[in-house]
Amino acid sequence: MSEQDYLRQQIKESSCIRLAVLFGCFFVCLILSTLIGGLIDSASLGSLRDKHLWMSVVQNILAFCLPAFLLARFCSKRPFDWLGLKKPISLKQIAGVIIVYILTMPAMEWLIEWNQHIHFPDSLSNVEQIMRNWENSSNAISENLLNSNSAWGIISGVLVIGILTGFSEELFFRGGLQGLLSSSALNKISCIWISAIVFSTMHFQFFGFFPRLLMGAFFGYLLYWTGSLWPAIFAHILNNGLIVIIAGLLGQDSIYPSIAEEEIAEIILPIGSLFLSILFFVFFREFFFNSENHKSIWQKNQVPPITRK
Repeated sequence: MSEQDYLRQQIKESSCIRLAVLFGCFFVCLILSTLIGGLIDSASLGSLRDKHLWMSVVQNILAFCLPAFLLARFCSKRPFDWLGLKKPISLKQIAGVIIVYILTMPAMEWLIEWNQHIHFPDSLSNVEQIMRNWENSSNAISENLLNSNSAWGIISGVLVIGILTGFSEELFFRGGLQGLLSSSALNKISCIWISAIVFSTMHFQFFGFFPRLLMGAFFGYLLYWTGSLWPAIFAHILNNGLIVIIAGLLGQDSIYPSIAEEEIAEIILPIGSLFLSILFFVFFREFFFNSENHKSIWQKNQVPPITRK
């Protein structure tokens, strides 16, 4: 075996071990959070929404934050640096994320609507029904969490669904999983999209799969472009937080409540949104998201060379 083949084999084995650490910790912590969730459900902790919020807090901390930190500690003596948390977000990056969010809103709204109305062939009608049952069960919990128009209801929703969930999921899927994949033989773009696919799949909501896939990819590119996890965290928090606020104030999750049934929202706005979004990434992406050290996080995540003995 050549030195290059030997090193490639060592990298592959190390990546497999890291994957086992991440997802092994995830499943153990998920079981533990489920058990704690059962205790919360049977306890006297206020309304059903309050219980769901506490369950979400436990799940985010145990099933997402803890495995990511354990993986980072396993891989590096500087876990915060390894996860991409050391480099702060800049005002320019914050502005860029907000601009992207505004520009892509109509196109994403159209994609969400399209994804929700996908129908399987008749031969797979039973599979579609099972998936829709999963979706309805998940939506029932989401609606319960979002069904509060009081000040505290909106604030608690933003804190848990927006900030904590946004931070936890980015820590796990981008900081942990994407960072782990970057140490393998995969190219960086593949790492971004694989992480996005896993991110969307693990929500177990097929009829929201494609919008979540694109969001996950955008979060992954933010990490790659900037070398910091914070822009992705901010983008995730912005998305979740606005959903909570809009649902609380308007009683629905549509960004365009007054024009949702109009032709302009169905055709012109999505096309214009897509066109402007492409122009932004072509001409302004480097200005808002480029970093001279944007590859540093990938270099730090690389498996160090192993000297053959």
